Amino acid sequence: DFTPVFAWSRSNQILVVHADTWKTLDEFVKAAKAKLLAGGLSGRGSTTHLAGLIAMDALGIKVNWVPYEGSAVSLPALAGKHLDFTLCLATSAVPLIQAGKLRPLLMFSDVRDPYFPNVPVPKDLGYNMMALPATRGVHAPTNTPAEVVKVWEEAFNKVVKDPGFIEWGKNRKMVLYPLNAAEFDKVVRETYPMVEKYQQMLREK
Repeated sequence: DFTPVFAWSRSNQILVVHADTWKTLDEFVKAAKAKLLAGGLSGRGSTTHLAGLIAMDALGIKVNWVPYEGSAVSLPALAGKHLDFTLCLATSAVPLIQAGKLRPLLMFSDVRDPYFPNVPVPKDLGYNMMALPATRGVHAPTNTPAEVVKVWEEAFNKVVKDPGFIEWGKNRKMVLYPLNAAEFDKVVRETYPMVEKYQQMLREK
């Protein structure tokens, strides 16, 4: 339905808890098996929601999901101890993690995040979970002429090389992941079938 133009960054989902609670994922799982925990979501039906369902199934625990309208609401709720944990994009949690309010326990990725090198990924702990990273980019309407896409593609390519943008990305702990139109299209086509495979989980849970 859309024409991929350019992507500039990639963010992984992360599981965070209040800094006063569990220090490891193992402690978290033990607590979750002993009592039903409340988990925040930054949007019902979002990739965060889907990542949460996949993760909790893999961990063998059930939770009481509490949907919010974005991580800008769910993260403060966790910091205020109104939740036991929340899932969100790693970049969204940076300020509260740096402030010492929240603690990251698990990064949903195949490899460790360069900005969170001490946060384990599922395979580090012996778990097999599908990662659902968010690739940020821009699309144009369907059937946009190739020559128009090329102009935009070249413009975005210049921006991602700008020192100011690179510095901004570092401050946000954002992994720069520039993809041209063809590369972005490939990511979209490979990702959608995986998401569709798990759509039934969203309907059931």
